[in-house]
Amino acid sequence: MSDSPLAPSCREQATTRWTGATVAGGHRFGRFVAVLGLFICQVAMAAQQDDAPSASPNQASAGLRLYRDGLLPGGARLSGLGAGAATVTTPCAGCHRDSGMGGGEGNQRVAPITAADLFQAPAGLARPAAGDRLPRERSGATVQPGRRLSRPGYDLKTLARALRTGVDAAGRPLDALMPRYTQLDDAAVQTLADHLATLHTDAAPGWTQAGAGATQGELHLTTIVTPDAAPLRVRALLESLHAWQAQHQSPRVRLRPVLQVWRLEGAPADWPAQLATWQARQPVFAVLSGAAGASSESWRPVQDWCEREALPCLLPLVDTPPEDAAAAPPARWTLHGSTGSRMEAQALAVLLRQSPVNGRLTQWFDDTTGARAAGLLEAALTRPDDHDHDHDNDNDNDNDNDQDQDHHDHAVEGRAAGQTEPVDAAAALARWCTLGEADTLVIWSGPAVLAALDQALDQAPATPVTPTTADCTGPGRVYLSASRLGHRPPRAPAWQHRARLVSTEVDDQRLHARTAIALQPWARRSGLDLFDEREQAKVHAATSWFTEALARMQGRVGRDYLMESLERTLDNRALAGPWLSVSLGPGQRTAVKSAQILHLDGSAASRRWRAHGQAIRP
Repeated sequence: MSDSPLAPSCREQATTRWTGATVAGGHRFGRFVAVLGLFICQVAMAAQQDDAPSASPNQASAGLRLYRDGLLPGGARLSGLGAGAATVTTPCAGCHRDSGMGGGEGNQRVAPITAADLFQAPAGLARPAAGDRLPRERSGATVQPGRRLSRPGYDLKTLARALRTGVDAAGRPLDALMPRYTQLDDAAVQTLADHLATLHTDAAPGWTQAGAGATQGELHLTTIVTPDAAPLRVRALLESLHAWQAQHQSPRVRLRPVLQVWRLEGAPADWPAQLATWQARQPVFAVLSGAAGASSESWRPVQDWCEREALPCLLPLVDTPPEDAAAAPPARWTLHGSTGSRMEAQALAVLLRQSPVNGRLTQWFDDTTGARAAGLLEAALTRPDDHDHDHDNDNDNDNDNDQDQDHHDHAVEGRAAGQTEPVDAAAALARWCTLGEADTLVIWSGPAVLAALDQALDQAPATPVTPTTADCTGPGRVYLSASRLGHRPPRAPAWQHRARLVSTEVDDQRLHARTAIALQPWARRSGLDLFDEREQAKVHAATSWFTEALARMQGRVGRDYLMESLERTLDNRALAGPWLSVSLGPGQRTAVKSAQILHLDGSAASRRWRAHGQAIRP
């Protein structure tokens, strides 16, 4: 069976519209209107692809282990010969990816091997001539004019030959980078073919075509709000998402996004059942952004549910995402912008190891999120430094950077400021006054501690807590966590000059310059009020990157493929919403890899955080 008659026109549209296209500032929404139309066309094509081998659930499971993990049906490790007769044990998914859609890097292109691509003759896609360079387009289009690739569809016999000897279905040699699996028997080939037959043969949940012959369809999405999410965060989320959705309701849009809002209620233990009910009522293709509370555990029930359901959960507004459980595999379906206080602790550890503290290093925290960050910093400071990091030192630190001091001997005191209870002004100031000029304080507590210190230090001359206020010098340097406290500077002049902010995001000046490029013009067109640029920039980035990832997919349906397309979309991206920069490698699920130190600049009445040195990459 040949490809559907729809296939050539679908792919021709994809190549014509998207080759060389760029998305200004992450979103040229007029382009998205055209690209969404391709999805219905491709879904119709996939529905006619019924000649590929079918598989039972048990066969598919064995095929998945072979394809993704490199485990043969008998349990042995898959092994082949690569270029130069080198032994290769990389599983198929290592290059062709979980979706089977392959990809490319530089001059190398890995072909898709889904059932639609492998077991049927290609529909006239161009293959570059020998020596031609494959362009690495931001649009995701990698096809350029060249000689036509013509071959029959594979069957089990020709597939076995290709795997064992490197000869394709037309009798031509495959690329030398494709390993030769000379020991692969017929049973293993059948097992692998069974799994390949399951890749992209059906539309994914959440993709709805209006009916036979219809020209429109719907892309069902949701966003999730936890009960403890701050009201302003929820407002930033919903207003931005609804504005994005409204821009894609034109009659010309063939696949319109339909956004649901799932507001969780009650105890976290009840949330999975609520999520399952909503998903059963109307399946969604992905969770787009979301809003959680300040605790790193606030999003955990949602993230665990997304992982169990194999549901993409993209860039929620979470200060510090939950850590992967020790015995659980890393998150595969949840994409976060930053690890929050964990990245801050790692970056601060790099700085403090290079500029050791003369006196005591004291850490305050008031909940489990802060306690974990304090523990991570303490562990990083007490283990041997076995590699270098990219960083700039905090040159305002009063310590001598050249001193020969053993930083392993520093006293690291984890001080629970009121445990999980609010810290009042008297308690904060009393603890502050136990520290001296040579000491360093790291505050992992929430906004209550910052407010308490501001109040206490403003009142200190009138409310002494030591025999004389002169005895209360306080620490010489104070590091604050942006993920715990936000970017609001301390109000009390008594400690503004000592404060430093550790953040994975740019300072206010750079943020405003960035939003002037994309967010502000989009907000004006949408009639959207900008009241919290940081939060709104994150949602804007999520919708923009999601839009671009869909364009890269060129009408191919699949949740795996969406995650892989997002990896390419976020590859070394300079303009990254409020974050310093973002980058994703294959399988990575956290985009930000660095943090920086900010100091206060400006007059006492209008101080703002400003970058202090280069980004630190742990």
